[in-house]
Amino acid sequence: MTLEDLFTVADRNLPDYPQPFGTRKICISTHQGPVAYVQGGEVVSANALFGSNALFDAAWTAGVSFNANNQGNYRPIVLPPTGQSPAVSNNNLSQFAIPAGSNNVTIQWLAANGTEAANNTNLSSEFVRMVYIGG
Repeated sequence: MTLEDLFTVADRNLPDYPQPFGTRKICISTHQGPVAYVQGGEVVSANALFGSNALFDAAWTAGVSFNANNQGNYRPIVLPPTGQSPAVSNNNLSQFAIPAGSNNVTIQWLAANGTEAANNTNLSSEFVRMVYIGG
């Protein structure tokens, strides 16, 4: 199995990523929105990006999504898994803080007015740059 086989369809790593980052790895990718979004967000697995038994140390987005018209219709945010996060309002720590040992993160897509994208919204034409650190 090659490293390319481990990537999720939604994440296309930039050339030469993942790269060593101290004792961990950094991975920068272009993340494509799902064809049928499910409210609550889409889960991204550390194993899919870094290989088996991988954990996330951090993950964040570059901000607003972009599409073929070079416009951003959504502001994706990263949410840590509920069971591994401290008790905070909306489970929204910041856009990059993830408790140690998280094997997945959730990307939630917010519209310009701040509301979450509706169920079954086709976001496949929306892309966002993602940065992941883990291994």
